[in-house]
Amino acid sequence: LLTQQSLQESERKYRGTFFNAAVGMARMALDGSWLDVNDRFCEILGYDREELVGKTVQDLTHPDDFEREWKLMTDVASGVRDTYDIDKRYLRRDGTPVWGHLTVSTARSDGGDALYYVCVVEDISERKEVEQKLQALNTSLETRVAERTAELTALNQELDAFNYSVSHDLRAPLRAIDGFSQAMEEDYGPQLDKGARHYLGRIRNGATRMSDMIEALLRMSRLTRGELHLEEVDLSAMANELLANLQQEEPERQLVATVADGLQAVGLRVMGDSRLLRVVMANLLENAWKFTRQREETRIEVGSAHDPESGEQSIIVRDNGAGFDPKYADRLFVPFQRLHSAGEFDGQGIGLATVQRVVHRHNGQIWAQSQEDAGATFYFTIKATPGRQ
Repeated sequence: LLTQQSLQESERKYRGTFFNAAVGMARMALDGSWLDVNDRFCEILGYDREELVGKTVQDLTHPDDFEREWKLMTDVASGVRDTYDIDKRYLRRDGTPVWGHLTVSTARSDGGDALYYVCVVEDISERKEVEQKLQALNTSLETRVAERTAELTALNQELDAFNYSVSHDLRAPLRAIDGFSQAMEEDYGPQLDKGARHYLGRIRNGATRMSDMIEALLRMSRLTRGELHLEEVDLSAMANELLANLQQEEPERQLVATVADGLQAVGLRVMGDSRLLRVVMANLLENAWKFTRQREETRIEVGSAHDPESGEQSIIVRDNGAGFDPKYADRLFVPFQRLHSAGEFDGQGIGLATVQRVVHRHNGQIWAQSQEDAGATFYFTIKATPGRQ
């Protein structure tokens, strides 16, 4: 009697759990027909309980998903596996598909024979809708990236054609202008008055300056294209070498150089393309050397600085030179935008533009702080990582 009561109590609890579960639950015969279903299962599929009982798993499964599930059902029934769970599409009463996450196991006799399947179904339609939207978005993004890559390839090809045109089509007439001007000056110079000789000199100077600007643009284009070859670069060692070269060229100048040790200072050993980073350091140090020329003592510092807000480490190049008005700082990195006249300081106005492009290729940023006649400090970051160019 006690055993009978226990069985009845167990059955009552089971049925209470079965019918009131928040997920779909069902018992399915080994031939795939439904023996019993709960309310949530009916709600997911849009059927009444009486309509579902007796139908088969094939009746309610999307044709594209049935063969896979039948193989799994057979494996569970034969004991090859204990359970399985899959995402599958059911067919609702109105024929529309609904996504469910299905977990299936078997109830077995004391002898281990499979009696029926126990199925638990969770409606995952919303999740699948989000996944499909994400997949569509990813496909769209991949398409846009492919299109953008094709556009960039076409632009690079156009740039190559432009560079070729600049190299050949523009240089030839400039050489002709300079050559004929020189010939006129040499052959007819004595017959020309002072004003005419002055104009010829200006023509030759203009042609030379134009040729130099073309060469600077081509050099910048070549430097900032192509593949990055990443390696560990000691910027302090590079700075010491470059400063020594500058001092050797003008040994009469008084230089006080302070270069942090790359083995001890944080941030001065970076991953980057050493050839391009040498261009960065050379331009910044040559600028510092140039704009301190009027000082009795040239002071140049190379080190690193920590930004407490962003947590980033930046490399700095500081000098005690002429400086610049900070309101014009946005013009620093624009090609041919000079903050000082050519009469004060020579140059093409292309060096800092080249530096910025190289830094950007290394996923970094560059900026400067200064005041007129109070020196300048340039800051830049290098964040190059393999696969990003």
